[in-house]
Amino acid sequence: MTVSAEVPGGLAGDSVASACFRLGWRVEELFSQFAVPEGVPRAYDLEQLPGLSALTSYDLQRLGLDQADFVVSQVTAKVGIPVGAPLNLTADARAKLDATAADGDGAASRRQSYRAALRDLHVNLLVTLTAANSSYGKAYGLGRALADTTCPDQSTDQLAASFEPHRIGQLCAWLDELTSLLPDHAARAVAQSLTWWQQAVTAALAGQAARPSVEDLTAAVSRQGALWRGVLDGDKLCTDLLTPPEYLRAGERLARHYASLVRQTLRSMPWLLALLLVLLAAAVLVLVVIPGPAVARTATAIAAVAGTLSAIWKLIRTRVAPIAVQLEKPLWGTELNTAVAEAVTHLPSGTGASAEES
Repeated sequence: MTVSAEVPGGLAGDSVASACFRLGWRVEELFSQFAVPEGVPRAYDLEQLPGLSALTSYDLQRLGLDQADFVVSQVTAKVGIPVGAPLNLTADARAKLDATAADGDGAASRRQSYRAALRDLHVNLLVTLTAANSSYGKAYGLGRALADTTCPDQSTDQLAASFEPHRIGQLCAWLDELTSLLPDHAARAVAQSLTWWQQAVTAALAGQAARPSVEDLTAAVSRQGALWRGVLDGDKLCTDLLTPPEYLRAGERLARHYASLVRQTLRSMPWLLALLLVLLAAAVLVLVVIPGPAVARTATAIAAVAGTLSAIWKLIRTRVAPIAVQLEKPLWGTELNTAVAEAVTHLPSGTGASAEES
């Protein structure tokens, strides 16, 4: 196959990158989670039309192969088709899938042949998408790995392997590299959520916490995976997860950032402290030394203090305001990342993992 030229990364929320992520997730499901047909598919009930959850194993597998073709067509529409290498990546898998739906001896062998075709399809997709754009291949690989990490019915050993620190670190690294291509806030939020899950699983396996138990985590991991997938592939906007109180908490954290900025500005201007001390001494002098009615002296002192404080605040504001304007968007984005991470993380009750502890 001729390798096409690398295409620069797209804008945040690149639909092709999200589609590649979704495809990686689906191929992992086809290979390791969905059933492979065993003989002629059952007939559907004539009394009602089936939904997705009622599809036969044959049609679920066919749906996954159709999705692969659609994603490849999206990629080729964006970057072009390699010269002399028509992309018909699912042809062999489709033929092997049709063979599983036949009657007769050798059903187990036909099913194994189809699984081998799925394995080959995965390799071809990974190579082709990476050749088209390294970020597309990375998004595909992330989807496959995250689906494997959150697959249902894991044993204790499988859960430990799924949330092994180096593995989670690699997933977080891919998320970081894909931040600008996946939907806004999704990659950062899921990376933080993965870290909290890794901490909870490690603590449970080490017996450091009675809750959540390993059994609770195993039961919850596939539900958590569905939430991560929903925000990463764009099915659910991250900000739609947030409630008014969660926005308020994010705003409070942002206000603390601005207060810290003012404190740092004051520390960079030590002469202001001396000025404030002089101001206080002057106010005391007005109240104690200068003759006249107490009310008049007090009013004069208050006016002097207020005027000086106003001048000092204007001076501070001239230094802080330009910095605050530059930091407003990234700081608010960071707080939204944290808020979304909290909203998308559904650990069983009893874990202490939260943004406040990070």
